[in-house]
Amino acid sequence: MSETMLAITGMTCMDCGHHVEQALRSVSGMRKVRVEYPKGVARIDSEFPLAIDTLNAALPKNYRIKPLSAEDAHNKATTSSSLLGKHSAGLAVPVPVQRSR
Repeated sequence: MSETMLAITGMTCMDCGHHVEQALRSVSGMRKVRVEYPKGVARIDSEFPLAIDTLNAALPKNYRIKPLSAEDAHNKATTSSSLLGKHSAGLAVPVPVQRSR
């Protein structure tokens, strides 16, 4: 299992967050996805590390994902709720994401 928090660019509203969440759920190996539009982050839980290029390929062209620095991940890791109504509290621990070359 691989958990990580990623930055998302291109979102301008809550619906954008919903579109990103649905697109990421379609990626093979994805277990959970929680997008937080106001913060511009996605928290993902996957069966194995997923390449950033793989995640971006699943998204509509208006949105892009990039890794968060450890400092940014710490700053954005607060109590939050998913766009789909699930609640969670705690800190996210950034996990290295495999980057394709």
